[in-house]
Amino acid sequence: MQRVKLRLYFVGFILTCSLFAINLNSVNAESNSNIEFYLLDEQGQILNIDEFEYITGVSSHEVPLFSYRIEGYDSLGNYFFGTAQTSMSESLIQIGQEDLWQWKIPVSFSGDCSCKIHIYQLDYNSEILEEETLMMWLKSDDDVEIQWAYPIIHQSLSEKGSWTPGASLHFSSELDLYADVYYPSENQAINESIEMDISVHIAEVAEVSETGLTVDNPFVLIEHTELDTRHYKLHFSMNLENYSEGAYSLNFYSEKYSRWNIGYFFEIDKTKPIPIIEANDFVYESLEWVYVNATNSFDPLSSLDIFHQEWWEDFPTIENVSFEWIIEEPDGTVSVPNENMMVSPTQLRFLPITNGEYIFTLIVTDNAGNKNQTSKSINVENVIPVSQISDSNNELIDNPIFNYNRTDAEKLVFCADLSTDSTNDIADLQFGWYLDGVLYSSSNVTEINVADLDSSTELELIVKDSDGASDNVSITLNQIDSLMEESQKLNSNNNFFNGLNLVLLTAFICTIILLFIKKKSNEVNPLPKWSEHNKKQ
Repeated sequence: MQRVKLRLYFVGFILTCSLFAINLNSVNAESNSNIEFYLLDEQGQILNIDEFEYITGVSSHEVPLFSYRIEGYDSLGNYFFGTAQTSMSESLIQIGQEDLWQWKIPVSFSGDCSCKIHIYQLDYNSEILEEETLMMWLKSDDDVEIQWAYPIIHQSLSEKGSWTPGASLHFSSELDLYADVYYPSENQAINESIEMDISVHIAEVAEVSETGLTVDNPFVLIEHTELDTRHYKLHFSMNLENYSEGAYSLNFYSEKYSRWNIGYFFEIDKTKPIPIIEANDFVYESLEWVYVNATNSFDPLSSLDIFHQEWWEDFPTIENVSFEWIIEEPDGTVSVPNENMMVSPTQLRFLPITNGEYIFTLIVTDNAGNKNQTSKSINVENVIPVSQISDSNNELIDNPIFNYNRTDAEKLVFCADLSTDSTNDIADLQFGWYLDGVLYSSSNVTEINVADLDSSTELELIVKDSDGASDNVSITLNQIDSLMEESQKLNSNNNFFNGLNLVLLTAFICTIILLFIKKKSNEVNPLPKWSEHNKKQ
């Protein structure tokens, strides 16, 4: 009975855990393979502040945290970028059987604006999961005439460029503006808008007074691109050749491309930046990085910089310049640096693995679009190899005479592996072994038959690298057992002549003695025979 109860308790525990897991999964449901995030509100629509309360959309994430930030121009033409507001979605409704949830967040705003509303869905750590931007007009007065084009005008130096609010725009020869334009009806033809004039007022900014001239129709439409339904991107440009360098203000009086009279501040800068390349004039071949530096390049002070000089002591002119590198290698190949070569936009490095002339061209462009360039040549010089002869144990032979015994070995082994060159060429070295000027071997290790050698033979090693440079070293192979045989023969001959000389000397001495005795015997005896002193008698 007790075992039955235990089994029932165990089954109940398993069921409880299963239900808990199901509830936990339902709370933390995340998107699967269908990652979708879009707004249900219509881009470019006009909303009354009194009626505008919520923004709605669809997401594949069930997380209910959202954040929004409003950016745009108010009724006075002033630009603003609001603070972020975070809130919970007031509704998070699953759509059908799909893992999609419809959400609705409250948005508050006071006043009128031509706005971008940036929407972010956040996880529980406040990290952004998805984001989208809604462009619309918010207005408080229902009696305000509604224009038929609802853009937010922005400007940049290029189509992909960006503009930081509060910063001045810089141009040299062309003033480019881009506008995102929405049309209230799909039947609205774009040609109806591009024929409209853009009236602007350009004023030169002076320290004391401001003077200006209203210019009619200065902008020319370069291109228009349809981005999606009723949404176009327009690119306008104005020639600045008739304007001198200086600071200007630009004010729009056209309601076709802006609800409000929006103004911009820009500078005409026609002064070219100064590119400077610093590097060695020549280096040797190696596998070590050689650095090319352009950090001293700069953009000369413009009229705007000089105008604000009393507020700014140091000008970060290097930040106002973009850098582009072009490399021409010794074989004529022209390329741009790869990621491994780029240390920073102002510094690159390369490996001098091939001798010859490398030409580095630096193109600098300032914020106004002015370009300038310079080039720097770096000659990579070949490293001449050094020949070294070692024995069979790969020990260096530093004696000019190498003694060997014919009876000890039939072959002599010599090696050239101790020869040196630049690290990139060492594997490409060519070897030549010469006996008395005649090529004997062409490998790094040579075996010489002793029978092929005279008693004294010159061995020369010539080492040549892949660039044709060479070096040589010579030693004399001396057969010492041959010298011993000659010495023994010489000693034998010397012994024979020494004996002969001794015999001749002895004979000569004996002859001298005999002659002396004979001479004595022939002398006359002065004493009479009868004298007692005559011993002979």
